[in-house]
Amino acid sequence: MTYIPQVPFRRPTNCARTMAPRTPKPQAGTTADKWQVLRDLVTGRAALGLSDRDLAVLQALLSFHPPQMLDAGSDLVVFPSNASICDRLNGMPCSTMRRHLARLVDAGVLIRRDSPNGKRYARRYGGNRVAYGFDLSALLARAGEFAMLADQAREEADRIRALRERVSLMRRDLAAYVEDGRLHAPDRANWDALSDLAILTARALRRKLDLPALERMEEALIAAIEPMIPCAGPVETEELSTSDAPIEQHQHKTDIDSFVKKEPPVPLAPNSDGISLHDVLDRCSEIQVYAPEPIRTWEGLFRAAETIAPMTGIALPVWEEAKLRLGVREASIALAIMLERYREVRSPSAYMRALGLKALAGTYRPARISYPSEKHAA
Repeated sequence: MTYIPQVPFRRPTNCARTMAPRTPKPQAGTTADKWQVLRDLVTGRAALGLSDRDLAVLQALLSFHPPQMLDAGSDLVVFPSNASICDRLNGMPCSTMRRHLARLVDAGVLIRRDSPNGKRYARRYGGNRVAYGFDLSALLARAGEFAMLADQAREEADRIRALRERVSLMRRDLAAYVEDGRLHAPDRANWDALSDLAILTARALRRKLDLPALERMEEALIAAIEPMIPCAGPVETEELSTSDAPIEQHQHKTDIDSFVKKEPPVPLAPNSDGISLHDVLDRCSEIQVYAPEPIRTWEGLFRAAETIAPMTGIALPVWEEAKLRLGVREASIALAIMLERYREVRSPSAYMRALGLKALAGTYRPARISYPSEKHAA
């Protein structure tokens, strides 16, 4: 009788039995919190091509590892049955669970340790323990990589959130420009096409857009808004004046008794272009009303502008862009001027963005003060 050697039983190769990519081994003495590693994977799962369902299966597998810490010096192989895994997944079908396991193995998150008969179990041979199942050492070895992917995903999400907000504000500004343009300059632009762009942008923003799509949308809106700045609505920074013309200077009367302590006067020293803080506050008194404390210095004006800008409806990204393009001083003066005619400004964000775009295009004219002598000489 011919002897036939016994070949260990192997299941047919399929998607659930694919070989895992080469994974570095964890260094001796390294540890990691298994739930923190899972949270990092949840945040950065897109870079690995994993879904939330894949990570739900991984969470179930981690629950079969009693310690919270993954330690390179301990046994990191778990060997639950398919039925036990499905029970912890609230009755997920076994075929679906195996498909998600295969995706985790393909991504190098798990390593299969198959027994000769394809079962999962642990045995002791002498003083050594041998376990067959799913090896979690890849999670420990790649914990730093997963944390880096999570940081990158959070940074990209922040960029998308900020860009999405800018696009939304620009879309609202475009709609306001179109409405004003139809009234003041109906023949200066194709207002119907620009209105359609604003409507289509609003519809697109209802979806979840990636960074390139938002960047293309921002470029289209900038190209549409820039030519309309001189066509729609007044956005010029008006000249400040200290002349004695009627209704030009703020008249303030008070009945406070003379024994009340008076505030020290605001410094009159002019800046390099001849504008003093006294001139700004004398012409634009509304900013003093809303300021949390009396304004006595340029720094006090800047602090007051930082506080008041969000109260007027100017979005934070728009205000930051205005300070970057105009400078902190010019942006603060522009805000003070806007407060004087706040009822006439339909969109404070559009007002500040238009000034910023003018500065970017090199057509912005900084605010200046005409002194009485200059006007008399003229």
